Amino acid sequence: MEVRQKEIGIEFAGFWARLWAFLIDVAVLGSAWAILHIFMPAQVSWIFLGLLGTIYFIGLWWWRGQTLGKMMLRIKVIRSDGSSLTLSYALLRYGGSIICCLTLFVGFIWLAFDSHKQGWHDKIADTYVIKLSLKEAVLVGTYA
Repeated sequence: MEVRQKEIGIEFAGFWARLWAFLIDVAVLGSAWAILHIFMPAQVSWIFLGLLGTIYFIGLWWWRGQTLGKMMLRIKVIRSDGSSLTLSYALLRYGGSIICCLTLFVGFIWLAFDSHKQGWHDKIADTYVIKLSLKEAVLVGTYA
């Protein structure tokens, strides 16, 4: 089911908002890694950072549809039918993000030119990233 932006009043989050949210997430994960790096050998801390990042993104997309960066910028990941992500779709979206990275970030840059502001990872997982109003930013639910 395709979301029609004008029919249900959804505004898609663009490239720059999503990039800023990601940079906030990188800062959060980097801070956690810096603290843990003090107590762990270098190889272990890098492996731990990879696991922490995977759990961070998949877990928060599944739980709220938002990472900490997305919460701060009041944007949210939803399915094309307006529902929240299930664990399987969060995993699928994460896998799509890896594909975007392997293509030298072309899959992420794609969203700047897409009419629904979808990157390849969004298309793979059938998701959209939407802007939330101030009222919606504190609510969790379906948007269709």
